[in-house]
Amino acid sequence: MSNIVQIEHKELKELVQYIPLTGDFYWKKSKGSRKKNTKAGCLHHDGYIKIRIDGKLYRAHRLAWYYIHAEWPTEIDHINRVRNDNRYTNLRQVSRKENTRNSSIRVDNTTGTTGVYWSKQKNKWIAKLNVDGTDKYLGSFWSKAAATAARKEAEARLWA
Repeated sequence: MSNIVQIEHKELKELVQYIPLTGDFYWKKSKGSRKKNTKAGCLHHDGYIKIRIDGKLYRAHRLAWYYIHAEWPTEIDHINRVRNDNRYTNLRQVSRKENTRNSSIRVDNTTGTTGVYWSKQKNKWIAKLNVDGTDKYLGSFWSKAAATAARKEAEARLWA
């Protein structure tokens, strides 16, 4: 946990009720504009649900983990990659590396496969894999299918 002051577990449980089956939080008490038994938090532009408590914004998936385990997680992964799906069965504590591996394909990816791209210089498909911050060249291929297969095989070998 960082040096930033976080809400105490007891206080969190007094303020909200977490429903693990749905991933939703509900206020237990009315205060200001928030009403008792109404859903806590809202969807932010980054796709995460955030809940404001005592002027501090918390990501709901981190609060969910804290609510259940009474300790702050280092890194939480949404297994299905849906950032606002905070059902307990969709959350897992992972390392940064594991969380990055479960990322969606980049928006600018045109091949449909991470680590596979067309090389104009070689006039072939290239497959690569990033391992511990270093790109590993897997080869050049005449077909996209062959490059994709090489990438998938390397993933299975390294990350199984």
